[in-house]
Amino acid sequence: MSQTTTTQTTTTQTTAKTKTKSALSTLAFGASSDDAAPKEKSFGTFDCVHVPEDGSTPVPGRLHVYETALSFVPVGLGLIGSASAVKMKLRDVSEADATARLRLTVTGKHDKVLSLTFTNSAPAFECLVTSWKLERDLDGGRRATGPGKRRGAAKKAKGSETFGEQLEEYKQELKTRAKSFMDEVLKLGAKPRPAPRLPTIDVEDEVSRALFVRLIKATDVIAMDSGGTSDPFASVRYRGLESTSKTEWKTLNPVWDEVFTFRVPPNKITLDETDAVELHLFDRDVALNDFIGYAKIDMTGTKVYSTKRTKVTLKLKGLPLDQRPDMFDVNHLKEKLMFWEGERQITGEVEIEYWLGNRHDEDYRVAGVPLLRHPDPLASKTLNHFCDPVSALVRVEVHRGRNIINLDDDDGSDPYVQVSLIQPDGSAESFRTHYIDDATDPEWNCTYNFIAAKPYSTELVLRVYDYDGVTSSDDLIGLVRVPIADLEMHKGVSKLPNSKWYTLLDEEGKDCNKEGTKYGDIEIRAYLDEEYFEHLHGGDTKKAVGKLSVDVLEATFMEGAPNTFVMVKTGPYWSRLPDMNAQANPQWNTRLRYPIMEPSEPVTVGVFDTYSGALLGKVRCVLSGLDDGMRYEDEFPLKTLNSSGVVVTNGTLRCAFTFKHKSPTALAARYMQPVLPEKWFIQPLSESEQRRMLRGHSAIMTRRLYNSNPSIPESVTKAMIDFSKQDVSIKSIKASIARMERVVTNLSSMGDGLSYLLSWESIPVTAFTQLIIVVVIHHPNLFMPMILLSIACASLARFPSRYRRALDRCVPDDWLSVGLAFPPDSEEEKEKKKQAEAEAKRKLEEAKRIAAEEKKRLAAEKKAAAKEAKAEAATEAAANKKAEIFTFESLNPLASLQKQMEEITAMITDAQIVLDQAAGILERVAGILDWEEPRVTALVVVTLIGLAVVFIFIEAVARFVTRIILGVIMKTFFAIVSPKTIKWGLTFATLFALRHPAILPDAATAAIEEEKALRRAAAEAAAERAPVGSSKAATPPDAVDVKSSALDPRPIAPVNVFYRIPTQATRIL
Repeated sequence: MSQTTTTQTTTTQTTAKTKTKSALSTLAFGASSDDAAPKEKSFGTFDCVHVPEDGSTPVPGRLHVYETALSFVPVGLGLIGSASAVKMKLRDVSEADATARLRLTVTGKHDKVLSLTFTNSAPAFECLVTSWKLERDLDGGRRATGPGKRRGAAKKAKGSETFGEQLEEYKQELKTRAKSFMDEVLKLGAKPRPAPRLPTIDVEDEVSRALFVRLIKATDVIAMDSGGTSDPFASVRYRGLESTSKTEWKTLNPVWDEVFTFRVPPNKITLDETDAVELHLFDRDVALNDFIGYAKIDMTGTKVYSTKRTKVTLKLKGLPLDQRPDMFDVNHLKEKLMFWEGERQITGEVEIEYWLGNRHDEDYRVAGVPLLRHPDPLASKTLNHFCDPVSALVRVEVHRGRNIINLDDDDGSDPYVQVSLIQPDGSAESFRTHYIDDATDPEWNCTYNFIAAKPYSTELVLRVYDYDGVTSSDDLIGLVRVPIADLEMHKGVSKLPNSKWYTLLDEEGKDCNKEGTKYGDIEIRAYLDEEYFEHLHGGDTKKAVGKLSVDVLEATFMEGAPNTFVMVKTGPYWSRLPDMNAQANPQWNTRLRYPIMEPSEPVTVGVFDTYSGALLGKVRCVLSGLDDGMRYEDEFPLKTLNSSGVVVTNGTLRCAFTFKHKSPTALAARYMQPVLPEKWFIQPLSESEQRRMLRGHSAIMTRRLYNSNPSIPESVTKAMIDFSKQDVSIKSIKASIARMERVVTNLSSMGDGLSYLLSWESIPVTAFTQLIIVVVIHHPNLFMPMILLSIACASLARFPSRYRRALDRCVPDDWLSVGLAFPPDSEEEKEKKKQAEAEAKRKLEEAKRIAAEEKKRLAAEKKAAAKEAKAEAATEAAANKKAEIFTFESLNPLASLQKQMEEITAMITDAQIVLDQAAGILERVAGILDWEEPRVTALVVVTLIGLAVVFIFIEAVARFVTRIILGVIMKTFFAIVSPKTIKWGLTFATLFALRHPAILPDAATAAIEEEKALRRAAAEAAAERAPVGSSKAATPPDAVDVKSSALDPRPIAPVNVFYRIPTQATRIL
């Protein structure tokens, strides 16, 4: 840990010395009113913890060393009443003591002691001695005396200071603070730092462009099989990416009619010779495929923004001379091995259509996804953009079957259904229903959820098996194949799509066996729902509430001059900046512009090593904490955790963020809506299902980026989205506990602030406080207004430093990242704690001994009764024991252990999520008055001031309103409307407001009631199955466990606003 802070301190000193003007300019926006004057030269800044003399809670912060003073500024969450800055002038310093390696003690006037804890106090001590020219001890140790020592000795001989001298000193200090505060107030209207002139790249426009290629058909291809036919399939290749068509069996005139899509290179207006599309045709064989033709589409001169469709018919030919395959080309390997067949005479034609479009086009929904064939060496040298695919919830409800064929010798088969989502590469995600014993018309009523992404090239396969037990394999009754692209799209919260009956087929596509007996039918409801994951892909840019500009300028102090590149992610958008090879100070000077659909989403800028993909550091900024149109620029330290779990700094990154709102009304309307889509509340999934869906979306994006060109390593993608936080992590649990501890510590400092007001440490402050108390005693009606105004003023006092604190939130927190709320204790504090713990342990052992004796006595009395109760329970259990079903778990002893491990993992994951949510709630509560979200805090402050004014004038206002209402409005109203009409109107209005949901429901209420009815039906069906015993297995854990709510589960508007306040979760590595 000392290594970490030393690196940080060195970097901070270097930056402060070499770029003083930049630091003072930043201080103009964010410095606290307690800091030294901005025009005063700064010698260094050091991270530390202040240990108050009264033994109260330590406060983390920074020590600033100026020409004539030093100042400790707390950098906690900034709650109202938190510890204020501590300042000590050079002329008052009598001694600086750093003999303890972790602690620096500075003694000032009236023996005032400033005790600071560091991971290494040597750099701060040397800065004080060197900058202020203190007199070091003769032995050269880490102790020095200052100018206050001689003056203190002289005053001691002369006598103590008079009250007038103290008052004069307080007046001078108040004057200095007032001047500093007024300087900050005058700077509030200043414009942000001017932005450099950089070309702006619209990422949405770049990432949405797509090239579509429709492979229609081929005619008269060469026959490669013994029957005079071929099994042709095509490989469509573009810029190192490859898409493969389906195989048409036993034909020379295949018809594919498939669409493939490729990403258009960025920053291009017209395509050139490098944008050719190549088509390779092969004959599918068991081992190695036969090459049967090649065609090339030259798109030179095609306009990128043109929507014209071009259909061409190309003659198949052999490979060009410059593309002759080598022995490592799998598709051409057979051709190289069977050289004795000689050159084949390629015949036939292929018909292709191509056009340039948008990722939002309808054709993109069914287009094939390309895979990486070989990396393009030039792709990493240019700017590239990517986008999360539009993902959809695939919900499959398996209802029942009818006329299921009997494969057993008894009354019927024992059918169950296996539901699988098959990916194009053959991988699958599967679930299994329970089986029904001896049933020809079984009812399962099970629901399963999957996630799929555009283009929808996956396939839904349902296989019905006859359960034969674990001692033999189950017999396949029949299957159903449904392409995901053919499923109905569900929109809104109204009626769900209708269920359909599907005929079971065998592997050959027949619906009956050799005897002509039908396999049967199954009824399922399957549909797609893109609105369920709308918050993940942001497919509709019309809902954007603003534009975000990200300026990635340069990195500095990169040790070893590594090869680096930068990744930027916000919402569904990804940008990869060009590689910078062997540069210690690489410069990108790039401005990217993104549409923002959800302002609570962070923007992440990460720096990575080009060869290893290792994270060198990242900066994360939550957009909801930024002011409208203000430019936030700084040199952010790049921090990461090394293999030992220690935070290290790998240089700095200079970048800037500017969030420009579309309109205040659009942003306010978005804030009134939930962060998650409405369907997450109306048609909810269980928490485990939600986590599985989110993890599936991350996995899809990881595969897509890996198969892009340039290929994005899996480690880079996971580092940008914090994929490890979805796993069980003790570090995450410790970090959440540390976050809560930090909030509670700052809350406890409110008492320290109150003690300071009444302690006479500052005579004017305490005198003014007592004056306010006297005024409130004589005017009790001012008590509530004074409380409200005090809270509002305390929040306004934090307003000038909001800019600096917004920049600090972008940097990872060293201590939270390692699970600590504050730096570790010094050796002396550790010894005191050790003694206290030993005493507490001794008392606890004594209490345990007494409790053990009492427990032993009670156990002896209950032993006989427990033995008798156990015998009775065993007898009752034997009488009520049901017939067991033999399963694989009962035969495999490791399966039970695996199941227990999964349950334990699920419990730890739930605890991890709960702790993270609890810490987030506490931090949001603390941030309401701390300008974490400027718009929310401004609204709260205005509300507090308004309430204070209302409380002050409440009596006059009440009299005026009462006179107007009773004297004018009510008389006029009753002259028009009779009291009887009012009574009946109130009656009907009350009954309508309290109506049953089934009476005149809106669409959302109707959907909620329908979801409840489905859950009740499923619960009743499960209850009917349960008493049967061995005839029906219990519902497997794979089945969806949906949540239910008696009231409308959608959160109200204030809750939606509350959850958009930034937290410290983004600062954890």
